[in-house]
Amino acid sequence: MRMAFIKLMNFMNPIPPNEFFYLQNRTPARAFRLKEILAGLVLLHLAALTHLNGQSAPAIPSAEIPAPNTTNWSCVPPGFLKGPQRDLAIAGKENRRMDWVRPPITLKDLTAGLRMAKESPTSEVLVWEKLHCFPTICTEAVPEDWTGFQSIEFKFSSAAATGDRLTIGVLADNPQTGYQDFFCKDFNVDWTGKKTLVFPLSSFEKIGSPLNWTGIKGLYLFSRAKGDSPDPATVLGIESVKLSKEPVQAPPPMAAKQEIEYSPLGSTIWEAPHPLNKKGSEILTPMKPGAPIVAQYFFQNSRALFGYYPHYNPGYVSTDPKGVPFIRITDRIQWLDNNGIWHEKSLLDPIREFSRTRKWTHFTILAKDADPTIRFDCAGTIYVLVQVEQDGKWSSQIPLLLYTSDLNQPWKWLELPGIFADFEKVGAGNLEALNKPPVLALRSTQLSPAPGAANPDKLENTYLVTLEKRKDGTLTFPPPASIGHGKSEFLLMGPTHDGKANLLVSRKGKIYVLYASCPVKADPDPKKVWERPLDPVWWESLKIPADHPANKMMLDPVRLSKGEPSPCSDGVPVFVRVFDTTTRKFGDPVFIGFGGRFRDVHNTPAMTVDSKGIFHVILMGHNDPALYSHTLKPDDITEWTPPTPINIAPDKKYGCRASYAALTCDRNDNLHFMYRSDSDVYNHRLDIISKNAGSETWNTARSVFVPMTDEYHAWVHSLCYDPVHDHLFLCYFEGWLETPTQDLDLFHRFYFPFSGAIPKGSNSTDKLPCPYRRPAEAVVLISKDSGKTWSHATTPDFMPGSSVIHP
Repeated sequence: MRMAFIKLMNFMNPIPPNEFFYLQNRTPARAFRLKEILAGLVLLHLAALTHLNGQSAPAIPSAEIPAPNTTNWSCVPPGFLKGPQRDLAIAGKENRRMDWVRPPITLKDLTAGLRMAKESPTSEVLVWEKLHCFPTICTEAVPEDWTGFQSIEFKFSSAAATGDRLTIGVLADNPQTGYQDFFCKDFNVDWTGKKTLVFPLSSFEKIGSPLNWTGIKGLYLFSRAKGDSPDPATVLGIESVKLSKEPVQAPPPMAAKQEIEYSPLGSTIWEAPHPLNKKGSEILTPMKPGAPIVAQYFFQNSRALFGYYPHYNPGYVSTDPKGVPFIRITDRIQWLDNNGIWHEKSLLDPIREFSRTRKWTHFTILAKDADPTIRFDCAGTIYVLVQVEQDGKWSSQIPLLLYTSDLNQPWKWLELPGIFADFEKVGAGNLEALNKPPVLALRSTQLSPAPGAANPDKLENTYLVTLEKRKDGTLTFPPPASIGHGKSEFLLMGPTHDGKANLLVSRKGKIYVLYASCPVKADPDPKKVWERPLDPVWWESLKIPADHPANKMMLDPVRLSKGEPSPCSDGVPVFVRVFDTTTRKFGDPVFIGFGGRFRDVHNTPAMTVDSKGIFHVILMGHNDPALYSHTLKPDDITEWTPPTPINIAPDKKYGCRASYAALTCDRNDNLHFMYRSDSDVYNHRLDIISKNAGSETWNTARSVFVPMTDEYHAWVHSLCYDPVHDHLFLCYFEGWLETPTQDLDLFHRFYFPFSGAIPKGSNSTDKLPCPYRRPAEAVVLISKDSGKTWSHATTPDFMPGSSVIHP
């Protein structure tokens, strides 16, 4: 107690008014604003009660677990502020820009998920609420030895039968592992009023490698443990918790396993789907018009900040020829009928059928690096790509094309060559793509002959596939056409994990293909793993015109200001070719320019076309200035404007530093470019910048989502344009954090305990050997004014029109 008081006194110094109070271990500053002293005193009192000053909570010798209250239960991690490295570390932080507002975080803010409520004149009950903000609660006031106990009993009360899946976690941490180890049991909040739930300990599953029941360190209730997204309407009262040695009825036997098991959480990103058409508000607090979403510290994203809980499962939006939106999540698609009711169709049955032909016993669907677009044709067929692999065997990845003309009927499937597949994306300038089955770009991670190619000696990693529909509605395709033209080259084409850039355009019986070329060999220096050294054979084979203006361009003003050369030619060369669907031959490649400062495999370009037939291209780097070029004549790719840097604002001289382009053209021929931005500030935010039709300059960039830290992030974002209603849809995933600080590490494991993304210590490399991967919260935003303002998409935003697909 005395030491906690001394520690608090050491921090009572004034803090500059432009700094915010929030807890962070990167740059501890011994500072306190006077208005926060009271919060510190509350913390001191809490330390005295619960030994948060570095000591462990005393073991409970018997089966009696104290009555739940706000003293012995907490909605912050038990290790928060413990130990000599924490010491009430307070750091001030300025807002990097005026529109990136992060209010102070106090102890009251962090503990607002629990409160005591009167149950009767003489008794109180602990209430857990705002689960979308406070997804985990725990207590360390439990017996350490649970040997001989048969069950655990909870007396709950529920305000609403929301159906949320909650997970009981019993921490039995194994010091030999680098991750936390639990015994766990799920239950659903499917009742209203009081209910007693009894769980046999024998029914608990193991997560990680927990010790036996003799080393229990805590009892947890999780609402996001397995990728779930809690309903803001869930409010749970906890009257009592008790261990019992009385024999209990054995749990019912586990459901029989499928012949071929699907591992949904084996995907790189995952958010468990919730039931469709739930009642209640889809958004509690709308976004401010024109303002970005600014994530707050401790993983306060759209779910927590706005109460975003739509009646559908957020995912990637695509629209059919009549402008009816469909939504793709990893293993299903969703759509809205004319009565405002959501429906879904699983993608799993055809994948199981395919897996049976390969004699697989397990499979998973790869979400991050696959194309999530849903494509349509005017004949009423719907097409979906799935990237499947035999669970745990990366080399087994195969793209499958699923298709149907009736969502009440089973999917048909077609195995595609290669490893990755990418659809042509439909915008306002290539609507004729809807008159036929979609065009595909297929690629592999290694050079090999294209399947069925006329010249089997030509090694290629990317090729074009044109689908053909038989009279019975099934699909086939002629031999794929190799896209590249150089020697020893590795083509950069989608789909990349972020941006999902378009590289194919169908117009007037021809298919235009955009690609970047890299040499095959990677740099042997592990620090430059993505960069490719210059290969003279590769370079000479590209036949880049010596007089092209891109050869003399310098890309990076920052390096130039330091006297360091930054020639564009150090980047990846970008070409476009046209494929004649009648002769099935490619024309000569046309060089456009270079992308990025290095020959980096992340430098995938993007292309779209306007209604007049002018092609627009973004030449991309990896955290580099983005360059823009367009054709001079309609439907003619032989002449292009010299690539020019895209400025983020008139007063910015360093240009738009971008990665992972998403580019589309609306029906008014305005361009919209969404990208991961590091312009001015390295924080990997999501920005959008637009260019009006006929203008040669770009408008001021706008931030759409700003993360809580200036660290590495990847959003797996994709931009969809609806040409019927002139709407833009953005899907991305919040909550994905790669490089946590110490306090974020604690909260990350507290909120997402089984993700396997972050082990016990931020310096540990030991990962949790279980299927739960990176936690992610999918978000769908809609803009109805050409990207100027955005809002969370709710069911009414999907209502207009009727579909050509008849479920």
